[in-house]
Amino acid sequence: PGADFGLDRNPRMPAPLAINGRLFHQGMNRMIAMDSRNGTPLWTLEIPDLRRVNMPRDASNWCADRENIYVALRGACWTLDAYTGRRKRTAILVDKAKRDTHEWGYVARAGKKLYGSSVKARSSYTAFWKSVSWYDQRGGYGTWQVCSDDLFAVDVDSGKPAWTYTGGLILNATITIGGGNIYFTESRDPEAIASPSGRVSTDKLWSRQYLVALNAETGSKLWERSLGTTAGIIVFYLQHTDDKLALVYSAKNKYDLYAYSAADGKPIWHAEHKWASNNHSG
Repeated sequence: PGADFGLDRNPRMPAPLAINGRLFHQGMNRMIAMDSRNGTPLWTLEIPDLRRVNMPRDASNWCADRENIYVALRGACWTLDAYTGRRKRTAILVDKAKRDTHEWGYVARAGKKLYGSSVKARSSYTAFWKSVSWYDQRGGYGTWQVCSDDLFAVDVDSGKPAWTYTGGLILNATITIGGGNIYFTESRDPEAIASPSGRVSTDKLWSRQYLVALNAETGSKLWERSLGTTAGIIVFYLQHTDDKLALVYSAKNKYDLYAYSAADGKPIWHAEHKWASNNHSG
């Protein structure tokens, strides 16, 4: 696609997507679809509102299935035809009261549902120029987590709302779907919840933390468990695999890894590893 197509690697853009013989890649406010076997460009779109960077502290702004690409853009999520790039549908934030103040954060498609979250406007990282935008910091700007005020599901074909969850301040990088459920961590600290931006800088984000599981179809709460982790200053991820939840976070020159049962959130094991170095994601 050419040397000027994408940003440098350092701003940490969302990863490319590959499915059904096509490779989709985001560049500088644009996306391209290529034949995954030989790299032939199939179509491109110029989208000024597309850019989102610093993925270690946020959720990606797109996902795909065999037929479509789902792209979060400001307060909406576009469904694009994977074969042509044509926009087929547009879903908007479920909470009408937030449509003027929030944007679409997390995006995922599972079963017959499209999942999203509401993030205060202009909270996602978009700066990509100069060393401050390398997002390799160990504290301060660039390490602030992007968080959502709610989590919701809509019908993937009609966009009709299915359910909305509101509780605490949800860390976008921890939202994960698996086994028919959706999991995340949230802070219920009043100061964190009252943050004027979804890019949260207060240390209170790490207090009154809970691991939460919802039924992905209905949004009903299955269980919750209080967490006692230390601040995940560098990264704070949650992943689902093999009926377990893996929580990975980093601070104070080490990584901490916790495994929990996806069935009830009970702790299974904990390990920690020192950093290989203090820079370039070592």
